[in-house]
Amino acid sequence: MARKMKFHHKLLTKGREIAIIFAVLLVISTFLTWGKSDIASVTGFSGDGRYVIGIGLFAFIILFFKKIPKIMAYLLAFFMLALAGYYFVYRGMVIGGNIWVSALFLIDFLVIIVFLLRRQAIFVSLVLGINALALGLIDFHVMAITVENLVGGEIGMGLYLALISSCGIVLGTIVEGYQEQNPKLRKKLFFFDQTD
Repeated sequence: MARKMKFHHKLLTKGREIAIIFAVLLVISTFLTWGKSDIASVTGFSGDGRYVIGIGLFAFIILFFKKIPKIMAYLLAFFMLALAGYYFVYRGMVIGGNIWVSALFLIDFLVIIVFLLRRQAIFVSLVLGINALALGLIDFHVMAITVENLVGGEIGMGLYLALISSCGIVLGTIVEGYQEQNPKLRKKLFFFDQTD
């Protein structure tokens, strides 16, 4: 029983507890209303919320790894490169999206890819949390403009929850990063890829 409790405290450190709570809230937020009017409403899942779910869950999961496994890092880097190409080429050029926003996403994805190839999980998690926040802010701006012209239009609580949850994931990652650097707290940490 003592061993289980010890493992439990190593697994659920303060940073990870914060990340768990806000990752779950982030997933929930995408199914809630992000924008509504008197005649219609939109959930996050029908837009960028699909990416936000993936970002939140992935940012949380890799907190349990010291270094991302090599094959996983390469596969994720390839996936992120494909997604970057989709945002920049298809959404930015083909369907006439804002080229500067697409270029910003391209640079952002390239930064994530660099961190993935370095395999430092804590930095990847932090960058992903920031990305979820960035997507939420962009959607908030777009939604604010959209609902302004609608009868009874307003931003839904799901979008507010997504923004708060993204900040929580970033906070949890920073706390976990501090715990990884602190010699006293480091002994209490558990990683799935540790050898001792």
